[in-house]
Amino acid sequence: MTASEILTDTLIDGRYRVERELGHGSMGRVLLVADTFAGNVPFALKLLEHRRLQTRFFAEFALLRKVAHPGFVRAHVLGMEPDGRRPYAILELCQGLPLSVTVPEGPEDHLRIAADLLRAIDHLHRLGYAHSDLAPANILRHGDGFEAVKVLDLGAAGRIGSGGGSTSGVLAFQAPERLEGSPLTEASDLWSIGAVLFGLVHQQHPWPGYPGRRPGDGLPVREGLTPHTFDPLLDRLLSPDGTARYPSAAAALAHLEQLTGDRLPVV
Repeated sequence: MTASEILTDTLIDGRYRVERELGHGSMGRVLLVADTFAGNVPFALKLLEHRRLQTRFFAEFALLRKVAHPGFVRAHVLGMEPDGRRPYAILELCQGLPLSVTVPEGPEDHLRIAADLLRAIDHLHRLGYAHSDLAPANILRHGDGFEAVKVLDLGAAGRIGSGGGSTSGVLAFQAPERLEGSPLTEASDLWSIGAVLFGLVHQQHPWPGYPGRRPGDGLPVREGLTPHTFDPLLDRLLSPDGTARYPSAAAALAHLEQLTGDRLPVV
């Protein structure tokens, strides 16, 4: 069966009934399925459609299993279609909308999203990995009232210190040093978080036109913008010099706690 032939009510591996498509990415598509062996419990099924990416697909699943954190999607089962042509992954179903298509309503939403994102990435960094593709499309707001955040797509993730000489992910949210081919670091992820959060609170990229327009040594462009409580945090996250950013996501979270007066534990 080809990708275009996956229809509603199709059974994958004789077990998972397709309800509808949830999304389509570089590796393949994500489907809403019902597990007919377990009372039609709903899951997300990620189906690989490009065999050249099989190693990366397996690595992403293994990392999701290793991460095991509420800020990331839970990975349940890795399987293979009976003909051996396409592997699939059964993942936690998280209904919601990415930051790229939803506008949080106010300061409480901003704080919740920022804190949850920093907690998730701090956990990933403590395991020795960088995400390398933090962008609004990869941050999902889900749950009743969109009160929770999930970080999506670990396909570009890698060991901290690896990845030199190449750039992956959404370029508009890649740190300047990553655009030059520097290795993956905690600091490069923190810059990406800064760019995401700047857009969250100011509704524009910190440097409109980036990466065509580079930050140089200056602060983000704030002409015509209303000052926000997060601005000191954003300025440090977005420093062009990686060594001037926070030493960790946990340190950024601690500064956010100071700025807002809210108690924001790492876990």
